[in-house]
Amino acid sequence: MPAPDPPLAAGAPFDAAADAYDAFEALPGVPRLRTIVHDVLLRSFPRGARLLELNCGTGTDAAALAREGRSVLATDASARMVERTAARAAAEGLQGSLTARTLPFERLAELSPAVFDGVWSDMGGLNCTADLRGLFTDLHPLLAPGGLFVAVVMPDLSLWETASFLARGDVSGAFRRRRPGGVDARIPGGTVHVWYHSPARLREAAAPRFTVAAQLGLNVFSPPPGAAKRLGRLRGVLEGLDDRLAAIPAFARLGDHLLVVFRRVP
Repeated sequence: MPAPDPPLAAGAPFDAAADAYDAFEALPGVPRLRTIVHDVLLRSFPRGARLLELNCGTGTDAAALAREGRSVLATDASARMVERTAARAAAEGLQGSLTARTLPFERLAELSPAVFDGVWSDMGGLNCTADLRGLFTDLHPLLAPGGLFVAVVMPDLSLWETASFLARGDVSGAFRRRRPGGVDARIPGGTVHVWYHSPARLREAAAPRFTVAAQLGLNVFSPPPGAAKRLGRLRGVLEGLDDRLAAIPAFARLGDHLLVVFRRVP
């Protein structure tokens, strides 16, 4: 009998956060954010597509796509997050189209020889790794030629975050995302080390196996979740600016998050 897998240290903080994780969905601005991301995912992956999700969390995105006729394998380094995803699938009767597996980025090769029609990673999951090139290398054989990988990452400069720190006189904090060695970030389950990825670094790590097909800034002018409730009517004006300008690369890279669509090169 093979030895059991070693404990997944990378998932430990998220194990502790899993039970309270869905509280994020109640923050002002989150429903709009989810709607934007889900619209991109549904347009990118047709009905019947076999999909792989990285860092699935509690399965919010995976369930949304499974309900719309996609077949999803949802993965996460956190065993507790995977348990929550599986429970969501059972509660919604989605077991036939949504399965969940504990699997960190470093073990993606274990999925071979499976081939997926599309892959996605939402809400900054890729910020938990510094080895982007290794990730794209491992992902390439798992994705069908011409298939899309949709990644939502936290970029290395956020207009809202920078302005917030500067308003408090904290210059170091204003540019913390630019630190090459990454920074520690607090989550409900503890602390994780994260790296903020610039658009240029993402393109460099993806090449030559993937090309960038599209990108979209999220919360460029509009406030990120948690800050939205303090702006009243101004929030709607800023969301309108996002609708018109957030796909322009110069603005997209200033969002609190950046959505990038990669296309696999044959």
